[in-house]
Amino acid sequence: MELYRQKARDCVAAIDDDKIAKASALQLATSSGILLDKSLLLSGKPTQNVAVIIEVCDLIRKRDDEESERQHQQAKAMRDTSTGHSDTAQPTLPVPEPNQP
Repeated sequence: MELYRQKARDCVAAIDDDKIAKASALQLATSSGILLDKSLLLSGKPTQNVAVIIEVCDLIRKRDDEESERQHQQAKAMRDTSTGHSDTAQPTLPVPEPNQP
C-alpha cells in the first residue's frame, strides 16, 4: 500500500509548470478532479456530498409519491364517472347471472 502511495507522490511531484502548460484543458480538469478526490480520500474526508444525494433522493421520492397520488385520483374520478358513483357511494359487487339450461 505504501509503495502505491509513494509512486503516486512521485507522479504528482513530476508534474511541473512546463507539463501543466502543455496539457489540454481536459487533461488539466481531469487531473485536478482526480488529485482533489484523492487528497480528500487520503485525509479521511468524503469525496462526495452525501447530504446532496439524500436530498435529491427525497425530492425524487416526493415527486413519485405526488405522481402516484395524482394517478390514483385520476383513475378514481374516471371510475366514478363511468359507474355513476360518487365519493359517498358504497361499491357494489356484481351479481352473477343464474345458469340458464
